[in-house]
Amino acid sequence: MTKTYLIGTGYLSSNIAKQIKNSNSYGIPLISAAKGDIRKIIKNNYNGYIFNKRMPQIFSHYINKTIKNYKYLSKNSINHARKFNINKS
Repeated sequence: MTKTYLIGTGYLSSNIAKQIKNSNSYGIPLISAAKGDIRKIIKNNYNGYIFNKRMPQIFSHYINKTIKNYKYLSKNSINHARKFNINKS
């Protein structure tokens, strides 16, 4: 089963940031619109995907791309999460 964390907000509160970092530590790739500070957590094409246009077709494209590249993104998510202390925002 493929698991992906979809970020539906442009506001990156400390609670959301902790959830995102925690998901990454379990190898769950991230998909988000390019809003706020999300680029601090998601490295595009490495541990997830960041897209600029909020259109269903674009969102669908990145979900399919995540499924196709899941093993690569999952491994990188774990490696990227090691850089963060989950207890910090």
